[in-house]
Amino acid sequence: MIDVLRATKAVSSILRMDHLPGPAEPLLWLPDAVCGAMTRARTGEPAFAKTIESRLTIIPIGY
Repeated sequence: MIDVLRATKAVSSILRMDHLPGPAEPLLWLPDAVCGAMTRARTGEPAFAKTIESRLTIIPIGY
């Protein structure tokens, strides 16, 4: 993805990215859990999102 963004000049070539396997980052589960809660909320199951909604800031984007 970074290569595509660089090729289209959407990001600077000075942007650096390192990739680590999932188990090497102990907090990787956190964004996955939030994403899962929001996806379920958007498909009609809001229970998980309601649990964390007081700690979230949702910024709508155009799509």
